Amino acid sequence: DALATAHEAGILHRDIKPENILIAKSGYAKLVDFGIAKLAETATDIPGRTAPTVVTQFGVVVGTAGYMSPEQTSGGQLDSRSDIFSFAVVLYELLSGVPPFTGASAAETARAVIHEPMRSLPNELPTGVRMIVEKALEKNPADRYQTMRDLVVDLRRLARRQIGEASEEASAQIRAYRIAAQAPEAHVDSQLMQNPPLPDKPSIAVLPFDNMSGDPDQEYFADAVVETLTAELSRIRDFFVIARNSAFVYKGKAKNVLEIGRELGVAYLLEGSVQRAGSRVRITVQLIETEGATHVWAKHFDGSLNDIFDLQDTITAQVAGALQPSIRLAEIERSRRKRPQNMSAYDYTMRALSHVWMLEKEEARHALDLLRKALEIDPDYPLALALAAWCHAQTSVYNWVEDVETQKAEALSLAERAANLSTDDPLVLTILGMVHTLARNYGTARVLLERAIALDPNSAWACSRLGWLAAYTDRAEEAHSYFDKALRLSPVDPMNFNNYVGLGLAFQVAGDDGAAAEMFQRALDERPNAHWIHRQLAPALLGAGKEQEARKSFKALLAAYPGFSIKRYKEAMVLSPRLLDRVGEQLARLGLPED
Repeated sequence: DALATAHEAGILHRDIKPENILIAKSGYAKLVDFGIAKLAETATDIPGRTAPTVVTQFGVVVGTAGYMSPEQTSGGQLDSRSDIFSFAVVLYELLSGVPPFTGASAAETARAVIHEPMRSLPNELPTGVRMIVEKALEKNPADRYQTMRDLVVDLRRLARRQIGEASEEASAQIRAYRIAAQAPEAHVDSQLMQNPPLPDKPSIAVLPFDNMSGDPDQEYFADAVVETLTAELSRIRDFFVIARNSAFVYKGKAKNVLEIGRELGVAYLLEGSVQRAGSRVRITVQLIETEGATHVWAKHFDGSLNDIFDLQDTITAQVAGALQPSIRLAEIERSRRKRPQNMSAYDYTMRALSHVWMLEKEEARHALDLLRKALEIDPDYPLALALAAWCHAQTSVYNWVEDVETQKAEALSLAERAANLSTDDPLVLTILGMVHTLARNYGTARVLLERAIALDPNSAWACSRLGWLAAYTDRAEEAHSYFDKALRLSPVDPMNFNNYVGLGLAFQVAGDDGAAAEMFQRALDERPNAHWIHRQLAPALLGAGKEQEARKSFKALLAAYPGFSIKRYKEAMVLSPRLLDRVGEQLARLGLPED
């Protein structure tokens, strides 16, 4: 992932080797030492760029013998495929314990890299593993993986397949024991007959979609949608997703959702159908909670088979984006059904989440009480720490306390603890990015949020927070783009009222107070108790020439915030000085005192 990200930024590492891959205490691998890295001189074969990257290094060899590609070893032209070869050397060594090319000296090793075939990998390794390594170690760059991201995708797909095969084998054993159990006097190990327990996180299986078209040729399309959806959902770290192979066992079989849920050990099933009429196709999907066959969410998508891949991408993005808040809402309800004595740190955190979302003073206080209970059970639970950080950040940015700076410091402290414990959970990264945004650490915030998007491109929440970051830094058009994408990905998200506030702020940045006031009012209509919205609504109405409505909103602001002042507003708000001054002047015209 790190190397793919570097390549996508146009950077070649040029010294991939075991010494430059460090393992953090959390177990997370980090790529270090970009000391001889080279910034691409032209565009690379990375998505979004148009021409091959070439680093001209004729006659000068930089790197480490044995880990350099043939072209790097011979001082030739380099692109990202050279790093891919070096990564494959490390991967080979991890799998077999020895490097693929060796010699009595550096010169002999270099000759082996350029001319000799690699050593054979151990036979006991899965065929898929050997194929990936062999492809990445091709002498000719044109025969290797063309991007690191493609290699990462193949590794992840292989990992899911291996898990799926293991799961299928276990399921077959269980079925065999169940058959044996029906025979008289059969002795059956009760442990093997038990269904898998539900994981302590949202668990889901994407079942094979039904082909309703009567056209066998559409079967491949339905299967492709399921495979892509499974892959995308697997990227969401706080979901437990059953591998494709295990879910496809149920293709064409009539079983109720409760049975399937118990056999796979999942709380949710995503099922769907494909129906074709001429060149038009409709995909219908629905999310079902297995414990009671409750429908959680459903939607259909229409498109043209002329753009079949675009349609597949659209469906995947929107389903993955919409499932996250839908499943989290369902998980909150599941946690509420549990008795207090059966509550885990996860359950307390899920209960807290709905209160965190409200963005209201008493709700945030209640959330913190639940999160403290979660952290008493598990002091190192990253999501609980991150959500607690968000609650303290809310307390500062919404003017719920006098001492704003203390709350910001507490938010940052909790966020850093969460960051040290989890660096690859998109949800945690999004919250950390939000906290750093409110602390005006914009560079850090952008890195965290873009990392969250890289891990989960369909995260509506991460898109929303990038929108806020853009609005806070006076980039109105960029903010609109992110907020629109967040709303498109997750149209039923409980946080969407906050996206309307963000859109209103983007309009304020652009100087359109009328449009801003409409967005602020829409957000307030959805969440009437979010009184902090009046801080922006009242001045926007005044700027739009609606003084009577502005004074009504201003009155509601003072009722919610007795003793409020322009100074307190500016201390809490994370806006550019230009916008702070303009809104401050409008609040002053409405009668808000300076201090």
